[in-house]
Amino acid sequence: MQIARCKACDANLDSGGSGSLCLGCVGKRLACRVCGREFVYQDILGDLPIVQCPSCEGRAIDVLE
Repeated sequence: MQIARCKACDANLDSGGSGSLCLGCVGKRLACRVCGREFVYQDILGDLPIVQCPSCEGRAIDVLE
């Protein structure tokens, strides 16, 4: 049996989470250093594990606390 993994960080999903993201990643906010847009992993779920801005496709991303 294969254990489900988080699409963002590859952690096990057996301890909760939402769909394809673990509890740690589901609430993380990200910001693009190119255009300034803020987004969450859910916004780019189809593109993971590649993390890029959904607006300008820039890959210079900061994790906001």
